[in-house]
Amino acid sequence: MIDSINEYFDCIYVLNIERNVDRRINIQEKLNGLRYVFFEGVDGQKLDLEELEQQSIYSSEDTIKNSYNRELMSPNEVACSYSHINIYKDVVEKGFERVLILEDDIEIVLESKADFNNAMSELDPNWDLLYFSHGPNNTKMPFAIWLRIYFIHPFINLFKKQKYSIDELKNSFPKNYSQHLEIAGRHWGSMAYAISSKGAKIILSDLLPISRTADIALGNLCMKRKIKAYSMKKELFGVNLNIQTSINMKAI
Repeated sequence: MIDSINEYFDCIYVLNIERNVDRRINIQEKLNGLRYVFFEGVDGQKLDLEELEQQSIYSSEDTIKNSYNRELMSPNEVACSYSHINIYKDVVEKGFERVLILEDDIEIVLESKADFNNAMSELDPNWDLLYFSHGPNNTKMPFAIWLRIYFIHPFINLFKKQKYSIDELKNSFPKNYSQHLEIAGRHWGSMAYAISSKGAKIILSDLLPISRTADIALGNLCMKRKIKAYSMKKELFGVNLNIQTSINMKAI
């Protein structure tokens, strides 16, 4: 299966920051045989958020507006988002058509070459984003959400000026697309995903200034159907649980 992954993508990025030498050593073992390049990420310990605001790269005002808890992002969260944005810029500058983006705490969990090849053959030729792994949120619609979509929100919208977006709530959950693929919902996790050249341009136009973590920003694009996003039903990559996360995640 390694050969199939190598052949499919123009470039495979592994995101890593300079001081995380142990992660770089570990990922080399986990991804043995994969033709990837290390992409140096932004280090949150070296970030000046005030300077990023002056450069219109980060917006604390938009972060508070977009945050459920009205909290600011941590420097590490901003750094993570900024690192992914820098990869998208690199994709566009180098003219890559399709790339794979991996964070440095993942490992290959799918063993079936046929499952990967079949998923790629079923993929919409005009795809923008493809999840190979994501968090467990919004994978199945709870009954309480079903009630909101089909009964509560339609009733409230009869009397409300600023109406609930029922379509966006529906889009938060995956829909069947083919035997091996789903239309992506609003998922957590940017640890392993692919983007096309067109997808990179769409994401870049929406993500600056930074006001959300990378995975939440991507999930919102999926929910609003601003990009054609899919997800493999069987995950190709999984998080290496022996490695502690380097950012303190908040749902933003």
